[in-house]
Amino acid sequence: MLPHVTAPKIHSQYARAREAEGRYKEAVVAYENARDYDSVIRCVVVVVIVVVVVVVVGRGKIQGGCGGL
Repeated sequence: MLPHVTAPKIHSQYARAREAEGRYKEAVVAYENARDYDSVIRCVVVVVIVVVVVVVVGRGKIQGGCGGL
């Protein structure tokens, strides 16, 4: 149904709902359809940060939390 919707407000509302659920890929597509590029960037940055954290934790590089940052 959403591909037939042309109103950016509807895409934006849908994107916010997907983002709140943690479904960032769907949120990015909806934000793109809403032409809300700031929100696209925010979602991508969140995903990148999560990936980096998972990689760092997986390698055992964290010692004592974020106190050294």
